[in-house]
Amino acid sequence: MSGIGLLLVLLVLAYTGSILVGGRTLRGFGLPSGSEYLILGFVVGPHALNVAERSVVGEFAPLALVGMGWLALVTGLDFGVVGERSIRKRTLAVSLSLGMATAAVVACPVAWLAQARFGLPTREAWLLGGGMGAALSETTRHAVRWVVQRYSARGPLSNLIAEVADADDAVGLFLLAALFALGSSETAEQTAVRLGVTLGGGIAVGVLVAILFAMEHRLSESWGLLIGAALLAIGGAVRLELAVVSTCFVMGVTLSLLSRHREEIRNMLRPTHSPVVLPVLLLAGAMVDVDVIGRLGWLVAAALAARVLAKLLGGAALARVSRAPAGTARAAGLGMLSSGSVSVMVGLAYALQFPGDVGKLVLLTAVLSSVLGELVGPLSLRSALLRAGEIAASSSRRAGETT
Repeated sequence: MSGIGLLLVLLVLAYTGSILVGGRTLRGFGLPSGSEYLILGFVVGPHALNVAERSVVGEFAPLALVGMGWLALVTGLDFGVVGERSIRKRTLAVSLSLGMATAAVVACPVAWLAQARFGLPTREAWLLGGGMGAALSETTRHAVRWVVQRYSARGPLSNLIAEVADADDAVGLFLLAALFALGSSETAEQTAVRLGVTLGGGIAVGVLVAILFAMEHRLSESWGLLIGAALLAIGGAVRLELAVVSTCFVMGVTLSLLSRHREEIRNMLRPTHSPVVLPVLLLAGAMVDVDVIGRLGWLVAAALAARVLAKLLGGAALARVSRAPAGTARAAGLGMLSSGSVSVMVGLAYALQFPGDVGKLVLLTAVLSSVLGELVGPLSLRSALLRAGEIAASSSRRAGETT
């Protein structure tokens, strides 16, 4: 497939995403985390059918960076908000703590194993472990919302899990900023400076956009302002070899906090998520390299196993906090295994920044986590909410009949 052919496929996917968002299809169409597009990308990529050759897929790396930056901006605007309500401060602290704990549980054994068993240098081993920890720290909000809305779940456990899944995106994206700064620096001082520029650049652009919105706010000019600001943040981060998605995420959070037009901006940008995420997922799947499994596959297995352990412990903590009935902890933990676009963005950003084994392993782990989480997460979460009495049995049967 030529570059033009692949571009046409990406445009078709973007149009498909706009149809799904526009409500012109059946509710529940597609998998909640979009893993089918990762699989499709892998199938058409160089390691399966080779419809899209490696050189052709590589040409679309700049497009992938722009798409990831835009998705991170939308994610930042939605950070701390579930539906129309803000997340409670206590829940925000719990969510960030669980995300950091998951990242640590994944990163430490992977880094140790990479150094002790496979002989990777200390710096490279921690970049690998940290990247896997950042990629696997989240529970995708889309899978949780899919289950909660599909089965009309209501109660303290479903509310808590929804809020945690919404807020833990920040952990992986901030870790990504730190790891990119570490990977491009020689000293601790340089690392701190690069991290400050990554986050400070996002804050600066967000403040600028908030000021411009306050001065002049017309819908016809808002799109140009937002697109121009996003491209400014993306271009600056690429030029300085910083984490694009982290800069744009911070930009979105800053704009959400400072602009009195935050609700209007969210309503403008939310429908753009699916049209952008589908092509990004396809490209991520096509860029997966499975050759590293033969040499370093145990590191991937260790990361996925550590994520399962961390989520089981997190599920037990959430069940305790929400005072759910006995027996829901394990299902709640497995229900939090779903990962989505944020995890894949971290993996894809790593693969583009570190083109060697480190980047390939992080992307592969992120994609496998998304696919495996799709098989386990939604069903386990449904089981947990049923046991907690937050889903009526009749509602569950009706949803199953319409599947």
